[in-house]
Amino acid sequence: MINKNEIIELPDGTMKVSFEDFPELNKDVNYLFIPKSCYWISEYAFRNLPNLKGIWLPETLTVLNRTAFSGLDNLEYILVHNMQTNYKGGQGYIYPDNFNGLFATHEVSTFLNQFYRNYHRKLNIISVRKD
Repeated sequence: MINKNEIIELPDGTMKVSFEDFPELNKDVNYLFIPKSCYWISEYAFRNLPNLKGIWLPETLTVLNRTAFSGLDNLEYILVHNMQTNYKGGQGYIYPDNFNGLFATHEVSTFLNQFYRNYHRKLNIISVRKD
């Protein structure tokens, strides 16, 4: 069970995630949910959340800066989803071999494939779909 103090759920309508969204160092947060309205994650976006274990990334993401995950040494999994914030329904899990086709741009797919290859021994990448 995830403690509510350990998770940040960005609100629906969030289109971009940047460092300024988390202005203070927060060592209590372990999980971050980014809704499907988001399409852009900026450089060093999560550096003030050093203890993140899991991030839900929307499949609508089209821009993911190469330094976005910098400093996340505790990251255990990335979930790729198509859900709104606070989705309470059942979830199906798909374990993809790679990210090709999950995102709208080739650059994001290529980056996440490289990220997966570099961290595959400790990082689980799961596709979570509402439908």
